[in-house]
Amino acid sequence: MTGARRPSFKPLPPNRKPRGRDPMDFKAFRERLKSFRKKLKWLDPFTYVDLFVMPRVNPGNDKLVSWAVYVFFAFLFAFTLYNGLGLLLGTPSPMVIVVSGSMEPVFFRGDVIVLVGAGPEQVRAQELVLDLPLQGVPARSYLQSRCSGNAFDSASLVPCESFLALLAQRRAKDTDFSVKELRFSDGQALELNREGDVIVYFSQALQEPIIHRVIAKLRARDGVYFLTKGDSAHNPLIDQETHITQYAVPASEVQGKMVLRVPFLGWVKLLVFDVPKNLVSGCYVNGRCPFP
Repeated sequence: MTGARRPSFKPLPPNRKPRGRDPMDFKAFRERLKSFRKKLKWLDPFTYVDLFVMPRVNPGNDKLVSWAVYVFFAFLFAFTLYNGLGLLLGTPSPMVIVVSGSMEPVFFRGDVIVLVGAGPEQVRAQELVLDLPLQGVPARSYLQSRCSGNAFDSASLVPCESFLALLAQRRAKDTDFSVKELRFSDGQALELNREGDVIVYFSQALQEPIIHRVIAKLRARDGVYFLTKGDSAHNPLIDQETHITQYAVPASEVQGKMVLRVPFLGWVKLLVFDVPKNLVSGCYVNGRCPFP
């Protein structure tokens, strides 16, 4: 019987390192990471509060005073950041929170929309020229919306008022029809699409900002105006035929157009303010929450 053969080990070449992680490399990485974190603290505005404000305002390190100082500076920093962002983006309202589902599935309740200032020429939409003034003129006086839907057997478009009558009688739902065309008093017609920009304007009727898509840009005698609509299937009509507003939106009243969506970030505000209010009012149960 022959004895077991011993394995032989060859020495590594002088320039070759053994396999495995060098503990010195890991230690150096930790040191670099620690140094980087120390530098990051100078980007935190509360670092300067701790260094320069607290020693003067709260030398005794009272917890209540510290809490009040931090809350004050938190609001101050948020205000400064918001207004600085507004100056950078050219709008007094650089960010708005989506509070309804009227634009689903483009964005959803709780999303934050980042806006950029935009003049009438920077807002993209289908254009029409109307030889009449529109300031303070209800849209129904110079246009008629034409709808299609399941409530009528006819394949042709019918006035949307016909569907509204069925809706009032509960013989149709808001998802059973949708506006497809606008016909104007001068004979022009416009087929609707979703290629226009999303803008924000303030609704005087609801006293809150509305985030909807521009479906028509109207060049009138007294300036440029926009017709708007939500993308959701539950928004079958243009805004100017609903409780949101009666009038075309003047270009001067547009707060900005959407350039970026940040999902879910706005739920912090909704959970603190909107949800408790709606729970108390019971609108989740009766389906009458004020979501345009």
